[in-house]
Amino acid sequence: MAASSGKLLAAGMLGLGLAAAALSISYRRQQTHRALALWGPEQAATVATAPVVKALWFNPPLPPFIAGLPSEVVERASGQSPNLSGTPGIGTVRQFFVEDTSFDWQSDPAAEPVGWTYGLEFSDPTGREVLVLLDPTTGLVSEAKNHKTIRLNPGPAEQLKAYLKRQFAGQGREAPAE
Repeated sequence: MAASSGKLLAAGMLGLGLAAAALSISYRRQQTHRALALWGPEQAATVATAPVVKALWFNPPLPPFIAGLPSEVVERASGQSPNLSGTPGIGTVRQFFVEDTSFDWQSDPAAEPVGWTYGLEFSDPTGREVLVLLDPTTGLVSEAKNHKTIRLNPGPAEQLKAYLKRQFAGQGREAPAE
């Protein structure tokens, strides 16, 4: 009888584990499906896993849209950080761009003037690169290649702005003004 109840307990725990895993997968999918549609699966994967992440600042800010590849936009940067991939906070920054809850899906980003002050360049050795631009005044972000623009919610926008300002502090020049 004890062996039978042990098997029942093991089967119950296995079932509970599988149910928890299914709920976790469903929750993650619900939290990321709009962001994946916005950036595209390959760009989102690059943002989430790229081994090289560089912060850029533009002074003066870039005008609304400069056509071109991310590498052409990077050449216009006034300042560039070293690789940030191991720095404190970069995991949170990556998460901002792939979590639906980071974005204001109701606002119309086309209705506001924009000046791209910061950028984050995510790249890997295979040549994949994603350049995300940020206007800290409006909280708008955009992927430089496809020009899809969206507003961050206030919390992520302020945290991202503070993170980027810290990357340029103490480098012998002032962080960009907003």
